[in-house]
Amino acid sequence: MFLTSLGLASFVVAGFAMAGQHWAFVAALVLSLGYIAVFAADLGAVFPVVPDPLPVRCSSSKRSRWPRPV
Repeated sequence: MFLTSLGLASFVVAGFAMAGQHWAFVAALVLSLGYIAVFAADLGAVFPVVPDPLPVRCSSSKRSRWPRPV
């Protein structure tokens, strides 16, 4: 939820920055600190990790990877 709102706020601030609003620079710096905090938390293994790896589906060479057009 935090990362999604951070991304949406970045789009809004980018729009104001393109419109020439001077306060958008400070807002962009604050948002960048949020991104850095999430990145640091991810490196610090704060977020839960699934113990089982995702299953990998093996495909045969005879089957096409893309569906045929109708």
